[in-house]
Amino acid sequence: NNGEREKYYLPNAIPAIVSRELWEKCQQIMGENAKKYKLGHKNCANKTTAFTGFGYCPYCRNTYFRKFNRKIEMLYCSSNKSRRQCTDSESVYISDLKKMIPILIKKLKDNKTNLRNDLINAFSSPSLCEQNNDEKTECESIKDIDLKISDLRNQLDKYANYNDDAFLSLKTELKKAIKELENKKLILENGRLINLNPEIRAKQILNELEQLPTCDDIGDYNFRTLFKDLIVINRDRLIFVIGSDDLSTLPLNPNKIPMKYICEYKYKMRSTRSTCYFGIYINK
Repeated sequence: NNGEREKYYLPNAIPAIVSRELWEKCQQIMGENAKKYKLGHKNCANKTTAFTGFGYCPYCRNTYFRKFNRKIEMLYCSSNKSRRQCTDSESVYISDLKKMIPILIKKLKDNKTNLRNDLINAFSSPSLCEQNNDEKTECESIKDIDLKISDLRNQLDKYANYNDDAFLSLKTELKKAIKELENKKLILENGRLINLNPEIRAKQILNELEQLPTCDDIGDYNFRTLFKDLIVINRDRLIFVIGSDDLSTLPLNPNKIPMKYICEYKYKMRSTRSTCYFGIYINK
């Protein structure tokens, strides 16, 4: 079964070779040995950060990836992973971004009233085509979920009179799958209501802004709840995206992407001192 049919996890459906207590004891000993002798993947816990997959190239429309260059953590365009193909893209120092983000957070918090008005204006004026497409996609997703729920309920009815351990486990998994789909449907339906109300969307973003700390260095704090992505025009012009994370409707000309709440950051590249101008783009 390679995805043609639904798959289910059936706990205790097959007789165990060893007891659950012995299994858990072995896992505990293996975990202790891994720590003691430093086994396993090196720095595995640190491989994913808030900067993983953060960054968008407006020239080739690829994402950026995180990489260490001579022990310096940087973001590079994915088109240049094996060899340089996107000649317009430029790499970005993550250490600089960690200092830029708090500057931008402070500027947004200092201008909350203006930001609220800008958000409402941006979310209030989608084109009729965009509105219809979004609603069609959401309706199709909800319809697909309804079909899956109906199919699972039919399977549940089919096994209603089977009461041995394997079928009891299967029925439990079916009920769990139905519940997860019902929750997913509820989230989609609530999302439709929020998307139709610009004031609710603006309030949600302002709440996310308030949750972020005011500090000099963002460190490892998860800022992605507010800043969905980063459009890298070049090292001297960076645009943080607020709102939707769907960047497919961005202007083809990167220089025509509007930027608000512009800040400055002085940085040094080798022996050259430069200034980066950065701000936000409200993506409806």
